Amino acid sequence: MFLDIIFFGMMGYWSWNYIFRTPDAAWLVLPIAWVLLCSSLLTPAFKIYHFAKSLYSKPIETDTRETPRSQSLVLSSEQVRESIKNIFDDLPQHSPKEVVQTLIRAADVRIERIISHGHASAPDFWYDQPQYEWVIVLKGAARLQFEDSMVEMKVGDFISIPSFKKHRVDWTTPDEPTAWLGVRYGDLK
Repeated sequence: MFLDIIFFGMMGYWSWNYIFRTPDAAWLVLPIAWVLLCSSLLTPAFKIYHFAKSLYSKPIETDTRETPRSQSLVLSSEQVRESIKNIFDDLPQHSPKEVVQTLIRAADVRIERIISHGHASAPDFWYDQPQYEWVIVLKGAARLQFEDSMVEMKVGDFISIPSFKKHRVDWTTPDEPTAWLGVRYGDLK
């Protein structure tokens, strides 16, 4: 920056002195040359500035809405009920089917509380989703079946399931609710 000031200051001094010592035609030519010289030196800097500014100002998509990059990202969350403050609050004791409650949904992650009470996937049903899934058993027990293996899960056990890895719930405890915490991430569209 300091060298730019010196350079442009010297150019201004030399051109000013030259203008006053030359015939009338130089009064027209030298200012135009000076403007062209300055603009050719500044144009790359302006281009870089505007390119960086355009990158920063392009909106990003969060929860299917566009948010400017300059705005701080406050990801919205969908709480099933405002009363749930503890993962074990209001566990359904008997439900005809597995209960899946979305606790938080963001751009490419969804956190779910899953309650099973003796539930299992239908014998011919396989989960085959495009998202990665990480689940942990918080209460109860379960058994997951994969195409090539079975995994027994008890309290504290967790597993990461790659996308498109076929799996199903083979068994959950029938005498108490099995509470899972599931995190799905990747392409949730």
